Amino acid sequence: MARMLRRSSARATMWLATLILLAAALLRLTDITTLAHGLHYDEAAYVLNIRDIAYHGDRPIFVRAFVGREVGFLYWAAPWLIMAGDATWGIRLASAMLSLIGVAATFSLTRSLFAKHPQRDTIALIAALWLAVSIAPLIFGRYVYRAGSQPVVQALALMALWRGMNTGRWRWFVAAGVFLGLVAYTYLAARLFPIPVAVALLTWLALPAQLGRGPRLARVGVMGLVAALVFAPLGWFFIQNPDIFAARLDQVSGSAGWREVAWAWWQCWRGLFLPSFGDPNVRYNLPDVPVSGEIFSLFGLIGVIALFIPHKKTSEVLKTSEVYTHPATTSKNLKTSEIYATRALLLSGLVVMLVPSALAVKDIVPSNIRMIGVWTFLAPVIGYGGVTLWNMASRLLKIRPIHPRWLQIGLIGALLATSLSAWSRYSRWNHSLDLFVATDGNMTVIGQDLQRRSDANLKNTSLYVASIHYQSPTVAALTQRFAQVKWLTGGGGPVPAPKGDGVDFLPPFVAGS
Repeated sequence: MARMLRRSSARATMWLATLILLAAALLRLTDITTLAHGLHYDEAAYVLNIRDIAYHGDRPIFVRAFVGREVGFLYWAAPWLIMAGDATWGIRLASAMLSLIGVAATFSLTRSLFAKHPQRDTIALIAALWLAVSIAPLIFGRYVYRAGSQPVVQALALMALWRGMNTGRWRWFVAAGVFLGLVAYTYLAARLFPIPVAVALLTWLALPAQLGRGPRLARVGVMGLVAALVFAPLGWFFIQNPDIFAARLDQVSGSAGWREVAWAWWQCWRGLFLPSFGDPNVRYNLPDVPVSGEIFSLFGLIGVIALFIPHKKTSEVLKTSEVYTHPATTSKNLKTSEIYATRALLLSGLVVMLVPSALAVKDIVPSNIRMIGVWTFLAPVIGYGGVTLWNMASRLLKIRPIHPRWLQIGLIGALLATSLSAWSRYSRWNHSLDLFVATDGNMTVIGQDLQRRSDANLKNTSLYVASIHYQSPTVAALTQRFAQVKWLTGGGGPVPAPKGDGVDFLPPFVAGS
């Protein structure tokens, strides 16, 4: 009987997880070939970097141009660009596919983090649902930012590590080492990721566990060695170029004092959960929407509080409501070193991964792109908070346990409603005039227009483009006529061609116009 229950629960969980992944795919892949909002300067620069890798044999360890860039996403996107026939949407497809891997990895990570929890599957489903339908993950899953790779690789690293901690198998520690090393190749903010990992590992090593402390130390040592080997090429590059290692951080932080950074960190914390305190930058967010979103923010806050509750009280709450309870687990085996390590990881991650945005006091605070690494920790907390809220309500209101079939129907309904809401909000954001201006939509129109014109029309023609940026990467990414263009910056007006015909391209949103 217990085996039948396990199989039924596992099948239902996998079906629901698959539906969530399909919803995430629809939200990220619909109209992926269009550039409705424009190709921003940064996105276009990525296109140029990726073309160098895909077609020109460039194999960088770190890109020096554009204030320095990690290369993990660039190598990931190169095959997708080739498959798309060099169309710029191929790189957005790479972002979308990476985001889908992130949804699946977060589901698996959350199940591993709460492996001994009787409601681990429900926690994981809520975590994956949040990542699939929330506006910030959706934006980064459709557009070209290398930062989007950070939470994905982090989730893979932690999933492998926790599977190793739960099973003791060497191969998972080796895999964790590989992904831990790869995290450094994702984004600048990932440099702080080892801190919550170290906090969790110290907790795991300090407390009694089924696996002896000696074997645990050996496995952690192997993981660290593998991570060091993977990181070594980038580490050697930074040793040779220490100025590049600190360049970007110096630009955005300057000489900020600890009080400024502390206040900025508090702003970032509010930006995780509180409406009207989210990132105001239209490129990365619906203005002022918190990272967790309005609906899931309550789950997140409750999840944070629940992580501080002693296990005894938690297990008493769990006895009152069985929602997708895993038949092999009970409240008796909740007290393990892995559970305490999970709590240490999530709480320290929520604190530490806000620091990159808090340090950038000279820029926009909070910044969704700089604190993108917090998603890996926030998703499981939201899932845990959702289950905790349900259990508390069931206990207080004396709600009878819900039949799994009705719960499945309810989760499918929630998935449908949140997906439709997410697409509606995203569509309004994507076609807004503010976003068109902020993401160089004018340069996108010019680049596309230049590419559409036939060779005969422009063969002996001087081309003048008015732009805020000299030699705009957006135009370079969209037209093969880039070498013909002469640039008018600083609000320059029409220029007569010195000889022959000339065409002036004057976008409506050039500085000074």
